[in-house]
Amino acid sequence: MLGGDLDAYASSDHTPIEYSVEIVNGDTLWSIASKHVHKGQDVREYIYNLKKVNGLKSSILQEGQTLRLP
Repeated sequence: MLGGDLDAYASSDHTPIEYSVEIVNGDTLWSIASKHVHKGQDVREYIYNLKKVNGLKSSILQEGQTLRLP
């Protein structure tokens, strides 16, 4: 189950909006990716990018951890 709020950050200098999610008990990379994958993109590719953006070496998530969404 996906938890937390999505946060958007934007400034007047046209910085891209960045979304993040706070991990709650039961969240997995697959569950997060399944809800946020871009149309036409493979979930496995999204997970790869999710791990890369967040500097994750494993798929283990901790409750309360914040992940940036690609």
